[in-house]
Amino acid sequence: MKKAAMALVVAGLLAGCNSSSNNDSGVSLGEKGKAEHFDFSTGDVHWVTVGDLMPTQMNQGQLQNDYKLGRWQLEEEKRFEEFCETYGLRDSVEFFNDDSDFNDITSFECKEPRDKDGVISEDQHGTERIMSWINTVIVGPDGALYLTDGHHTFGRFHDMHDGGKDTNVLVRVQDNFSDSASMDVFWEKMQETKNVYLYDNGQSIEPSALPKDLGLQGEDNERGLGNDDYRALVYYTRDIGWDKGESESIPFLEYYWAEELRNKIKVEGMDNSIEDYVQVVLDASKYMSALPEYYVLGDSEKTVAELGQISELEFTNTQSVIEEIICEWDEEDAEDGKLKLGKLGWAFYNTGTNIEDFPAPCNSVDDYKERYNLAR
Repeated sequence: MKKAAMALVVAGLLAGCNSSSNNDSGVSLGEKGKAEHFDFSTGDVHWVTVGDLMPTQMNQGQLQNDYKLGRWQLEEEKRFEEFCETYGLRDSVEFFNDDSDFNDITSFECKEPRDKDGVISEDQHGTERIMSWINTVIVGPDGALYLTDGHHTFGRFHDMHDGGKDTNVLVRVQDNFSDSASMDVFWEKMQETKNVYLYDNGQSIEPSALPKDLGLQGEDNERGLGNDDYRALVYYTRDIGWDKGESESIPFLEYYWAEELRNKIKVEGMDNSIEDYVQVVLDASKYMSALPEYYVLGDSEKTVAELGQISELEFTNTQSVIEEIICEWDEEDAEDGKLKLGKLGWAFYNTGTNIEDFPAPCNSVDDYKERYNLAR
């Protein structure tokens, strides 16, 4: 897609923000409510900001976000690739440079999606996109946009060093519940359709307790999401103990696994040692794999088989996991100084662990030197 065409698309999508229509529910506009949101149709895509969105879950797995937050510091192109993917375009960049700005989509160019990437269809402005890649929202009777997928992704866009609430993102309207007679009716519908996750580290909560902003809660983001170590653990067991596969479209999928692990696997404090954490990943994966395929996870109403269980582990010992998720071990790459860090390696590097403190064979800075500078 050429830059001029992208600019026209943005103008077209933003034009819808001038509507003055309202809904008939009688519910007042909320803090983040906008009258133009009532006109949003299911399936359409719209440009909004991270700060426009309301979370539908209490927590995020911060160690999961540390992976890409760490990687983006040394591989800027990967950050632009993620923005491209969230636009429903190819997760690859045709053009970007030092002047490119993720808030100005005319300053970089995404590659167009391919049939092999997913089902391609046109948005309401005629742009071809892989709609399933675009994070989804539901319109509430208060005019707010409730995010139902993408809390971690948009949380990263908030928490990255030059991100924040004004970061522009593209969302797809999953549904419009603005005709709900009250907010109570809206939340009942959200629960019935399993589009909200009302638990905080295993304890049930009321909708009123949900965070008001994306990103990790902290001094500069007091209304942000909390942290759930088990949600992060499930992320690192992916492709070891379970695989999204056909279960990818199930909302809050990882949380159903997290609740199952919560009272079975000890994870508190394990993020202080990368070797201890690898053992936890392996133990959790073995537990997940050993469950009977007909076992139903929590209130998901789905079996572990339906939720992506891998019944036969490919990685059966600690060393195999180290060489998969701390570094992507390849002896020739290491000799050439082109070894790649794995996702857990990036996460612990981002939280302060030096490469020299990683377990062998992932612990030599020289093995990575032709790919990125990890010395500090």
